[in-house]
Amino acid sequence: MISMHVQTRINDYLDRTLPPDERKAVEQHLTTCSTCTKEVDSIRTIIVKLHCLPKTLQPPPDLLTGIEAKLVATLLPRQ
Repeated sequence: MISMHVQTRINDYLDRTLPPDERKAVEQHLTTCSTCTKEVDSIRTIIVKLHCLPKTLQPPPDLLTGIEAKLVATLLPRQ
């Protein structure tokens, strides 16, 4: 289990917003705790993958039409 004192500081540590003394304490802890190190590495991997995603997504032009057609087909009684 991740130590609470590190767990509550991981995001700030990765964002580089911790005060220098707290950052040093987290870094020291990470040298001795493989569980916390794995957690930090895992979050870093997620951050890298998120940065690789497109900044905007363009839905297909017929998305709304397709949704409407399915709703109509579902809501109208079949004859």
